[in-house]
Amino acid sequence: MMVKKPGVAKTFAGRWRLVEMDSWDNDYLDFLEDGHLTFGKNSEGHFSFGTVEGFLDVRYGVNDGSPCAEFSWEGHDEGNPISGRGWMMIGASGDGVGHLYMHNSEDSAFVCRRRRKRIASTPKSATTGNRGAAKQPGAGRTVKKAGKARRKRIVDRLT
Repeated sequence: MMVKKPGVAKTFAGRWRLVEMDSWDNDYLDFLEDGHLTFGKNSEGHFSFGTVEGFLDVRYGVNDGSPCAEFSWEGHDEGNPISGRGWMMIGASGDGVGHLYMHNSEDSAFVCRRRRKRIASTPKSATTGNRGAAKQPGAGRTVKKAGKARRKRIVDRLT
């Protein structure tokens, strides 16, 4: 159970890059833009990956001695309304580790890293490859059979 602690919000504030989810491959995570979670200074936030975008209502605290953010969210997936809940803790490596749930639908464990500032003025397309290639909506959105192994790897990052 999470205990509310004032000041914990600072630990999460900023943009976190989604680097892995156990239910979707990385091509899907970055389908429209770089997959990310962004936590504001108070109880607001935002996330985006694939064709899913959501706005967060966050509560910060401590769970098992670690800073924790628990949230509900609402948004859209391919233009359809969707909502859910989730949580994120900061693992020993400094990575964010958590779980995102979609109401009456899918869920996925995830790992994210704090966004680093870009050095020099290198255009994004030069550093990330060809993002302009045409893709079909929902491409790469299949649940992987190896999900349990990926989930275990994600959970292991907490320790």
